[in-house]
Amino acid sequence: MKAIIWSKDYCPYCIAAKELLRQLNIEYEDRRVFDQNTRNQFFESNPGATTAPQIHIDGKRIGGYEDLVNYVESDDFNAV
Repeated sequence: MKAIIWSKDYCPYCIAAKELLRQLNIEYEDRRVFDQNTRNQFFESNPGATTAPQIHIDGKRIGGYEDLVNYVESDDFNAV
């Protein structure tokens, strides 16, 4: 299982999402949103998203931190 997390520095939900992924032993790539170039990439990869973090697992867009929590508690995650 591999994840991508779009995050911002000092974002408490971003920090919590990364910690949850670590606890679940899910390898992740941290893509930080910090300038206009990365903001453009963020919006291209996450249409309609307005907040960070945005998490993708195995190519599937999960959403933000609360969406991640709901996903790991779901049957979809447990079936993997």
